[in-house]
Amino acid sequence: MTRHVDKIGPVTLILGNSIDEMAYLTGKIDLVCTDPPYELTSGGAGTDDDPSMKGMFASSKYSNSGSLFEEMTSWAEFSGPISRTMKKGTQAYVMCNDKNVSRCQEAFTHHGLIFHNLLVWRKNTCIPNRQYMKRTEFCLMFGKQPAFTIGNPSDDNVFDDNVVPPGQKVHKSQKPISLLSKWIENSSKPGDLVLDPFSGSGATAVAAARLGRRAIVIEKDQEYFEASRKWIRENI
Repeated sequence: MTRHVDKIGPVTLILGNSIDEMAYLTGKIDLVCTDPPYELTSGGAGTDDDPSMKGMFASSKYSNSGSLFEEMTSWAEFSGPISRTMKKGTQAYVMCNDKNVSRCQEAFTHHGLIFHNLLVWRKNTCIPNRQYMKRTEFCLMFGKQPAFTIGNPSDDNVFDDNVVPPGQKVHKSQKPISLLSKWIENSSKPGDLVLDPFSGSGATAVAAARLGRRAIVIEKDQEYFEASRKWIRENI
């Protein structure tokens, strides 16, 4: 991989390894908003003779062994670098699934961040599951002291928002701009610098730019970098 940096309006898009790149951002970031390629737990594959995997579950069988992303990153590996980029008195939003909530919280609090809240994204679609259908994803909100009150503290910690339709996705795990915008607006000010070290589609960059913030987003996959660069140009 050859490192490359592109500037698109208020967005700096970096093709590179996020762990390496964050070493140059110590104490420079006003807000982190990211959906990292976290480790998945093992297991979860159904078998052809498993009656619970018939009907609507038949097409949803998968192995939850970590193969959904080519290169997983451990919470221990990136929580420290992310924490060090944050200025004092700033916040971070880190998305994860239900099985990784405790891992994520433990990793970031180990590096001195305060756990503020568990946010819930309630989607308009469900994922089939043998133990209840899954309609939610989670986001852990952290802060680096001193703590501050968000822009609209009366907001509920459950956010209803539609998933990005498959035909409009740049990345397989792309999050809606409207969802990210709520968090960015509540935890930063115009002109602030927002970081997403696992950029994927570039949705964080677009949400930040539309709200008058600056953004640094990092992506190490050449294909996603090129696709997101085009998408960011077209949408900010």
